[in-house]
Amino acid sequence: MDEKRNDEVDKKYTDFVYWVLTGLLVIAIPYVAGPKEEFKLALYGILLLVALFVWWARGAAKRRKEAAAKSDEHQEAMISEIREGFQGLSNRVDNLQNAQSSTMRTQLIHYAEKYLERGWFTPEEHQSWHNMYEQYLAIVEKNGFIDSYKDKLDKLPEKELDTVIEEYQRSKNNSANTEN
Repeated sequence: MDEKRNDEVDKKYTDFVYWVLTGLLVIAIPYVAGPKEEFKLALYGILLLVALFVWWARGAAKRRKEAAAKSDEHQEAMISEIREGFQGLSNRVDNLQNAQSSTMRTQLIHYAEKYLERGWFTPEEHQSWHNMYEQYLAIVEKNGFIDSYKDKLDKLPEKELDTVIEEYQRSKNNSANTEN
């Protein structure tokens, strides 16, 4: 796109110089028929304008190349900076995943030990533990230690919350009756 724009700018300047030179030639024609000094002066003016145009065109091409090189360097620097930013972000995400997996591992072990010691768990606790286990596996992929807890927990009986509450109230009533 920059090359197309540069070509359009070059064409505009070339057209401008063409019309200026044409105008100068039209103005210089009457002097050609006149005395020699006027002809030399007009020819000198035209040659000077052509020389200035050539000098300008060479400088413009050089400036355009320098600008393109600077633009490429700038783009490379920006790409490098973006890559470094993504790398830093990737490192932070890895650190967060490691921290999260460590926390989840601790919680999974804690709850598994609690349920195994108690010898049962509610369906809600079972589902909650399995949801956390699935999320943990999504981060770490495979872990034999936590898998062994899963196998043990899958063998535990489930008790409905209503049943647990009734058993608690019965045990509380029984202990109150034995004290009396």
